[in-house]
Amino acid sequence: MGVDRKRLLGHVRKWALGGDRGDPCTSIALVHIEASGRGKPVRTWDVTPETVIETLVTEMSDIAEEDANNLGEKQRYAFGAYSGRCQPGIGNYFARYAFTLYPPATFESASDDEIVEMSENATTSKGHAQMSSKFALDLMKQVLPWAHQLMSRQEQTISRQAAEIESLYAERRKNVILHERVVQQSHKRQLQLRKVIFWEKKKEEAASIIFPMLAPLFMAAAGKQLPSGQATKESVTFEHFINSFTDEEQLMALQARMKPQQMPAIGAIVMAVKNKQPINAVVLREFLKSIDEPQMESIKEVLSEEQRNLFFAAVAGFMKEHEDYIEKMRKAQAATNDTEAVDETEPVGDDDVFEG
Repeated sequence: MGVDRKRLLGHVRKWALGGDRGDPCTSIALVHIEASGRGKPVRTWDVTPETVIETLVTEMSDIAEEDANNLGEKQRYAFGAYSGRCQPGIGNYFARYAFTLYPPATFESASDDEIVEMSENATTSKGHAQMSSKFALDLMKQVLPWAHQLMSRQEQTISRQAAEIESLYAERRKNVILHERVVQQSHKRQLQLRKVIFWEKKKEEAASIIFPMLAPLFMAAAGKQLPSGQATKESVTFEHFINSFTDEEQLMALQARMKPQQMPAIGAIVMAVKNKQPINAVVLREFLKSIDEPQMESIKEVLSEEQRNLFFAAVAGFMKEHEDYIEKMRKAQAATNDTEAVDETEPVGDDDVFEG
């Protein structure tokens, strides 16, 4: 089994950086501890502020393992740290790290004399026990060093994999946080886009109602007579509808149910009726086009039975006029398509044109 380099690195880093009660570490020595307990120095390394600790630990481990392999069998060693107050020598260290090294696996066998002796006594129970013990001891000597080395490598592999897994978990956490931020920003952008689309749609709806009425309203603001054109059944019916409001509060309740973009139109219509002027057909048409079904139900709540009949008659007349206009345009388009159709009569030759 080799030197535990990770553990040794921790000790050496602590010695080199911490020192001995304020005195810096000046040297580290490798000592071989013999069977009698006496220590024999093997090698000494100087420690300076410029020393690379990782390189130093690698060299120390290699020297210890090489010395143990040369000696064979199990060997005990110790690394001692020395400062200015304790020079290298047995027992003078201010800190040490002791360890045991095993020789590499070998395939040594018994000597010839031992083989002859064991073969002669193999038939007896004692000889058989000696052979079994010898075989087990040799097998243990060969297997244990390899087992220790394999376990050490497995520990190093597990430590390295645990560090890699922790790094991957940290990276995954960063990616999850980044993904959540991207999703939140995307959600905010979608909400902003929906708001923009909603208000743009509202603006388009308001523009489709207000723009056709701008010219008549500007003329009224300038004090000019609004061009009434030819009075229609719908405009006359709507005049009767407006005149049916004898209560000012009822008229205000009707205006309260109008949309903001409809207020200029209903104001111009009411003002024209009160001034006994014809209702402008464009303003009335655009106003009636802007009324949807929910608003129609809301308007019905403030109308009497007679007012409902007048209001619905004006709306129905407008719808009938609009449908007639659509049908007229459809027929005109169909007639245009028929005129542009290819003539299927036989062509007249040039000679026939000039005959006669």
